[in-house]
Amino acid sequence: MSWSVIGCGGSTQSVSPQPTLRSASPQPTLRSASPQPTSRSTEPVHVDMITARTGWALKVLIIQGNYVSTLVFHTDDGGMHWKDVTPPKYTVALSSESFYNAYDLDGNTAWVLGWRSSSTPKAADTVLHTVDAGLTWQAAPLPIPTDYSPIPGNDFIETNITFVDPLNGWIMLHLTQGAIPDAVAILHTMDGGKTWTKVYDDGKVVQFQPEPSPAIPGRLPFYVNHDVTMPIFKGGISFRNTSNGWVSLLGGNDYVTHDAGHSWQQQMLQPPPSLKFKNRIPFVPAFFTSTDGILPVDYDPAGLVIYVTHDGGMTWHSTTPVNFLGLGVFIGKFINIYHGWTTDGHFLYETSDSGHTWTTIVPDVSFEYVLQLDFVSVTIGWAIIGPDRTNPSELLKTTDGGHTWNPIQVTQ
Repeated sequence: MSWSVIGCGGSTQSVSPQPTLRSASPQPTLRSASPQPTSRSTEPVHVDMITARTGWALKVLIIQGNYVSTLVFHTDDGGMHWKDVTPPKYTVALSSESFYNAYDLDGNTAWVLGWRSSSTPKAADTVLHTVDAGLTWQAAPLPIPTDYSPIPGNDFIETNITFVDPLNGWIMLHLTQGAIPDAVAILHTMDGGKTWTKVYDDGKVVQFQPEPSPAIPGRLPFYVNHDVTMPIFKGGISFRNTSNGWVSLLGGNDYVTHDAGHSWQQQMLQPPPSLKFKNRIPFVPAFFTSTDGILPVDYDPAGLVIYVTHDGGMTWHSTTPVNFLGLGVFIGKFINIYHGWTTDGHFLYETSDSGHTWTTIVPDVSFEYVLQLDFVSVTIGWAIIGPDRTNPSELLKTTDGGHTWNPIQVTQ
């Protein structure tokens, strides 16, 4: 096995795989932008392209250095022009995990979480749904649990949304909003978000409250091996179909459900042989067919390992570790079961065989502050580069597989 290093000029040389990884840091939050000539600015924080021409983007409105609101944009010409389709009279929630408070199914259909702009206190209690690329939005109230404890005045709402088709979707609402333990409620819709039913609820918990040992069958844990000094954050949720889904536990293993989220069981993942690591951060899987999917796992400091399934997630098989940024979120993108990209903040790593071998690409821009990668083909992709001391965040586009990148303005 060997890796290839490809520079912008296209030269190639074989190198031995010696993965390194910067230590994982706490959950990423939006960094304050550097002072700008004007007191009002907008910065991209997420992009999700469905095709080479059609997709969505989120921007944040910043006034005098303070976050004000989240704006939703749509493009149908590959990012050359963007239309502001933010739902009127509502404030769209921004999560510290970027686009988890919104989900798009195709170029016309999307859901976002928010609240009425006039609401006090602020609490994400409404799902907004569009089927016409944001021209119109329908609002549906959420059955907010009585034990939901949003932080007053906090616009960063820890919530995850996923859909498997136009009708069936789930929301994982973090009841304690970043406090320990991370208690969640899971809501399910079968009518496209018009109504929601609670299928799972951790209930009201006390900070650092021990959990029963042994664990209650079917429940999600709060701590690693019941140790209150090792809390688990429930990082994401995804489903393969209307019954089978996964919740990622940052610091533990993924948990799987076979009954639409009512009960959960641990799914053990075996690390590659001889892999030395201190921490393991699994992410939620992505499926490309009813049987084929990938599941990224960050083994700090050994690297990122892509697990592959060909039986619908019943079993997972590890591949070759690769350098990884290690920020507690998966910065990468697979366009099918074989082809994907990730980064360590310096280079891009590309695989065409599900992560068994990787090719290193040297981009012509700095990826030190990369927040997201999004590809739709082997040549066309986008990246969000976060703000540094002198520059705000920006959206970049590549048309040569990641070798060269050009800025894209998300404006009307």
